[in-house]
Amino acid sequence: MSLELSARLARPSDHRSLVNLCKRSVGFDDYAIQRLKSVVEDGGLFVVVTRRKIIAMSNFTSAIDGTGWLSMARTHPDYRGLGIAQFMQNEIGDYAESKKIHTLRFWISSTNTSSLRAARKGKFNPVADFTHVSAHLRYRKNRFRGCRCKKLNESQLQKSNYIPELSKSKYLEMMNGYFSYKNTFARLGANVLESIPGRELYFSKDIGFILTSPRHEHNGWQSDFSPLLGSKRVIFSRICEEARSICVEDLGGYIPFDNSIRKFANDSGFSVDPWGIHCILFEKEI
Repeated sequence: MSLELSARLARPSDHRSLVNLCKRSVGFDDYAIQRLKSVVEDGGLFVVVTRRKIIAMSNFTSAIDGTGWLSMARTHPDYRGLGIAQFMQNEIGDYAESKKIHTLRFWISSTNTSSLRAARKGKFNPVADFTHVSAHLRYRKNRFRGCRCKKLNESQLQKSNYIPELSKSKYLEMMNGYFSYKNTFARLGANVLESIPGRELYFSKDIGFILTSPRHEHNGWQSDFSPLLGSKRVIFSRICEEARSICVEDLGGYIPFDNSIRKFANDSGFSVDPWGIHCILFEKEI
């Protein structure tokens, strides 16, 4: 099949077509449907068009380390296997270069064989493996005890003082130096650590983690975490403890793809999400 393809940023008037694309490519329960309006408003959702029909989409945002992050990739089932994903990646790559962004990343489930092939054809390289876990937290508003870790603020020690300790992090080592932050992945260094608000960083002499500020979504107050330092036997319960103290109801995070770490997360009330059992992070320099 010969196609004339073009790519552009999505417009509010595309909403119905985008919803139909999500339903056809994933299903009526596709999480992306709830986020379409906001990502279009943010100005990063790219669409591929042929004969005035939207047949694919992918969202582009910037990660905290200045790299480009791709997500919500969808291709209409009637147009799979025709190089649409590679076309989209190339178009977004050109856009990223125009913004002086020279690294692109995204993750793919290990079971998504067609997307894995497309990533490799697009010269993206696998760089880390991880699992996504989540927990629904129950709390009593008058019984917050707080965490034994401390939040950092601008009047406290420079965040970069923690870099020597973080260089020994087993979590970062197992994820090849990457960590998750607000649904993207970045490499953790002094400059990146300085960019994270102090209220989202928690450290004690033996524990360190990121816990993002709660955001209200349709299911309630949600937050994301990323483990940095500390024993796998206690870190997940400490994260839950602090999350409860700031009224988080649903907590999720990416952890190394490791049976032992998953077990301790499970012991603290986390469950592995079916869509995130084994996720592979891909990266490409452009």
